Amino acid sequence: MKVSSRMCILLTSLMMLGFSGTEAGGQDVQKRVEEAGGIIPLTGNRRERQQWQEIVDLIRLEDEEGRPVHPTLKRLWEWLEGSGHTIYIDMRKRRGAINVAGSFALRKFDPKGGRHVGVIRLNLSNIDQAIVADRNRLRNGLIPFEGLGRVERYAEVLGHEMSHAVHILSDHALGRSVIDLVDRTNEMLLDRNRKRGLESIGTDFRARLSERDELLRRLESRAGDVEKIVWSELHQAHARRER
Repeated sequence: MKVSSRMCILLTSLMMLGFSGTEAGGQDVQKRVEEAGGIIPLTGNRRERQQWQEIVDLIRLEDEEGRPVHPTLKRLWEWLEGSGHTIYIDMRKRRGAINVAGSFALRKFDPKGGRHVGVIRLNLSNIDQAIVADRNRLRNGLIPFEGLGRVERYAEVLGHEMSHAVHILSDHALGRSVIDLVDRTNEMLLDRNRKRGLESIGTDFRARLSERDELLRRLESRAGDVEKIVWSELHQAHARRER
């Protein structure tokens, strides 16, 4: 994790929990938060806190018989909450955010496998502005956000990213591969670009890039399939409410 990202997460966690003090004290609080594990939202203002609560209410929604209206979202949520790992959900608006709806990243890898730390980022403004069109249809046939309302859009993206989190955090070898092959390769690529330019990439490193891309393709394909299920459950519930 970059120092700036670490400090942003730390400071927001302290403000949310009502703590303040020295850097050492803040690190102690962060340690206790992460030892408890579970899902921790990071929001920057009242509006973002309200939006987070709307997402949570949607995930927890039950029908008249007490069954979850969106069972896949609920299953992913409950796994992360009870996993012992810490998952920050960062909804804070930032300038210059890249044109993606969401992302998941491992920020701390526990070699023993029990206490990983991950961050899901939700770019709400990008989700709001996303165009629903056939040209955006995924390989599995899904047109993201089709027929959904604002909060349901947020929930669809969160479902996609929670799927990544569950997949990676539940498989220790896969988590290590993400760190060693994806994150490390990206760092090496940036370093090579700064020092020598991309034209200096040799055969061995190109092979490493191909391995990284294949792993990312498999991860994205699985999350996309889960997202399609999440979308279907959201769409069906939305249609029932509109009748």
